[in-house]
Amino acid sequence: MKLEDLNKIKIPPIPPRDCSVHYDKIIRLKIYLELLKSAENFANGDEALEFIQETIEIVEDYYSGIPKEINPAQIKSHRMYKAFDDNIEKRKSGGYIIITKGNVIEIEENGSFRIKDRKSGEIWLEKK
Repeated sequence: MKLEDLNKIKIPPIPPRDCSVHYDKIIRLKIYLELLKSAENFANGDEALEFIQETIEIVEDYYSGIPKEINPAQIKSHRMYKAFDDNIEKRKSGGYIIITKGNVIEIEENGSFRIKDRKSGEIWLEKK
């Protein structure tokens, strides 16, 4: 998917926690990116990593309606998951490189980050 296509998707106002509201995966992805974009700046790479990982879990818990699997790597699911530990590489500089199913997330030591599409390399979100 291209960023241009993703930007065309209108998301509803993010409702308060309501387990009866379920959205398609593309809407949940848009909600996730909007939450990351609107977050306060992070003091360092560790804070950014923690927020990125926790936020995808929160979005999926609240809006997917899909139960969390104990071992998601072994199943095909429409639920998005945080990056597995073995897909998170700590850089010597203090930042991180994270490889997910569809994205590469580059986190800098100062807490700034960018999310790129794995296939095209297009930057979906950059937060400085």
